[in-house]
Amino acid sequence: MSKKPMLLAFLVLAAVSAAHAASLGTDPALIIYYSFDEFTDVVMDLSGNGHNGAVTGDVTPDPDGLYGGAARFAGGGYLDLDGPSIAPENIPTSAITLAAWAKCENTGDHHAIFNARAGDSTWLVHPELRSGGNFRWLLRSAGGTTMFDISGGVVTWDEWLHYAGTYDKATARGTLHINGMAVQSANVSAGAEIAGDWNQGARVGRNIDNARPFTGLMDEFCLFKRALSEQEIQVLMEGIRLTPAELASEPNPADDANDVARDTTLSWTPGIYAAAHDVYLGTVFDDVNDAGRAAPLGVLVSQGQSEAAYVPDAPLEYGTRYYWRIDEVNAAPDSTIFKGFVWSFVTEPFAYPVEDIVATTNVISAEGSGPEKTIDGSGLDENDGHSTKSTDMWQATVGDEPVWIQYDLGRTLKLHEMLVWNYNVEFELVLGFGFKDVTVEYSADGESWAVLDSVQFNRATARAGYGANTAVDLAGITARYVRLTAESTWGGMPQLGLSEVRFLYIPTHARNPEPADGATDVSVETVLGWRAGREAAAHEICFGTDASAVADGTAMLGSTEQNHYAIAPLDFGTTYYWAVSEINEDMSPSLWQGALWSFVTQEYTVVEDFESYTNDVDAGETIYQTWIDGWTNETGSTVGYLHAPFAERRIVHGGKQSMPLEYDNTVSPFYSEAYRTWATAQDWTIGAANTLTLHFRGTSDNAPATLYVALEDSNGRVASASHSNADAALSVEWQSWQIPLDAFSSAGVNLARISTMYIGVGDRANPSAGGSGLLYIDDILVGRPVTQ
Repeated sequence: MSKKPMLLAFLVLAAVSAAHAASLGTDPALIIYYSFDEFTDVVMDLSGNGHNGAVTGDVTPDPDGLYGGAARFAGGGYLDLDGPSIAPENIPTSAITLAAWAKCENTGDHHAIFNARAGDSTWLVHPELRSGGNFRWLLRSAGGTTMFDISGGVVTWDEWLHYAGTYDKATARGTLHINGMAVQSANVSAGAEIAGDWNQGARVGRNIDNARPFTGLMDEFCLFKRALSEQEIQVLMEGIRLTPAELASEPNPADDANDVARDTTLSWTPGIYAAAHDVYLGTVFDDVNDAGRAAPLGVLVSQGQSEAAYVPDAPLEYGTRYYWRIDEVNAAPDSTIFKGFVWSFVTEPFAYPVEDIVATTNVISAEGSGPEKTIDGSGLDENDGHSTKSTDMWQATVGDEPVWIQYDLGRTLKLHEMLVWNYNVEFELVLGFGFKDVTVEYSADGESWAVLDSVQFNRATARAGYGANTAVDLAGITARYVRLTAESTWGGMPQLGLSEVRFLYIPTHARNPEPADGATDVSVETVLGWRAGREAAAHEICFGTDASAVADGTAMLGSTEQNHYAIAPLDFGTTYYWAVSEINEDMSPSLWQGALWSFVTQEYTVVEDFESYTNDVDAGETIYQTWIDGWTNETGSTVGYLHAPFAERRIVHGGKQSMPLEYDNTVSPFYSEAYRTWATAQDWTIGAANTLTLHFRGTSDNAPATLYVALEDSNGRVASASHSNADAALSVEWQSWQIPLDAFSSAGVNLARISTMYIGVGDRANPSAGGSGLLYIDDILVGRPVTQ
């Protein structure tokens, strides 16, 4: 389209860099930042200033945020910031930016994003979505003087929008920005300052007097002590980065991760200037934190490496916390070193507790004190100390036969150790109900038993906080069942019992499948991965859509010595089953049968979601430079807006952008069409795809018109499909139009070689005069609905 480049003189084109985005996250003027990604009773302030928000009422985490999670406000719920406790230096007075993403419900009431009130009862800060459908930005100075009260913009209910209010004493100007654009400004008396105390409170989501409850979703709430520029606000809309761009970020293993494999590879996202990386790794925080090239302290394990990954020379120690740091090194001539953060992780233990055990016995247990009490953790505190309550333990009466308690571990395991907490009621030192001489037996099938050893269990202390004081070495036996037979007790009375028994096993089975067991929406081009069993030399993979064939090993896919396996593209919307058996002919047993796992593939893959387009005309990244409209193809279509942002950012089906498509069929050629051509032909047969889905919505003012989609293959064959309802263009709700792909293939289009897609309004083959209107197009998908 040729019209929009002619308007460049009237546009402000922002070059938004990653460094700029990161600088907002580390800007010292950032006073409060709530990402809402994870919270329960408190929303953490990620600015580092500690202004956490206490959840009051109905505020809950919601996964449907624009950047990770969001907060859902309902029923008058809000965040209490404890305004009187906030230091005066952290309260904006001479300059402010308050910003948030909001997706608000139309309840007929005003919606307060934030509110603060001074000790003299002055209402200070009012960023609101008003019931009348506009926005408000109001500030007051000490004594209740209104500095400005701006109203402007148009609220689109139930749609994501970005609110930002700014004020700067230096310019004496307050501005309301909606979706990155200034919509209204006001001049202020020179020298005016916002009142500098929040002694009657500060809240997110509701006024101090419990009026104007925010109802809906909120994401990326930020408060700055300076006025951001319009370009910075547009950067802010893309989400805050808390790590400076010059530093390494996104560590893998994640910071403070647990159960990390001993043979892990350390990796990270490089800083934007990095030409090389220095890797520090050790078990002492101070060493890793203080070391440098001049004083490596034995923890500089790699200097000046080019790859953003490091493989330790030898397996790490079991159950050990490691600290690591990545310093990013600039290219010559300056070779500046940017010291990184210190991260940490804990490696896997040598053995793991067995879970999901079933305990049984051959005698009648006391009511409420059955054998399950020995494996359910009842009575254990956070330090694994046991209580003295009898209802937290197993107790039974001795009969004519020796009493045993038997444990079914769920499957055959390689057992390392058994920890025992003996019977531990308050008077146990007098009663002596605890096991003393014990025969330990084990079995793989519950029929044939072998004696491991005869051992003596240590007596309990009869005190709360009692820790396990008997450890039985299980010597790597292979068993599913373990039986403990009491040959005697510590008191010789006709009652006996135990508090807790814990089995530790060596992980010889494949585990931690990727995709996770039960996962949905899995890519059809997924690679199978798992954590290898401790002794595995090779892996046999069974895979298919028949659960029985996978479980019995007849659906063999292949074998590998790696802990991942690439498979051919899968079908959309299909449930797959798989299992990995671990093999080592030099060990006994030589095979560890894998558990049955499953996942469901995605129903669709994205053809176009309109998220990648920017306002950078020079870089060719605008929406209208990919989707060609009437300014080039001479139909009645116009893609995008005349002024940046060119894509639609309020009315979206998913993500942050959709494509506005104006149509005007009142003049020749009496149809409106936009198209995009791929440099590489698209294969829409992968995954047994059979459906093209296009999401669209219109406006109530639109003229009725038929929406159509046409596809062209690389040989120039074209076929189209039209929506059955001409009034669909009038819908103000998002519509999901599912088009069978055979509508195109039956007309000769090669679905494996799609080169161009057309979206149009009118009758392409037999045009006739019609009306005009505006459509929004989003989330174009190809796949196979799971219901099929």
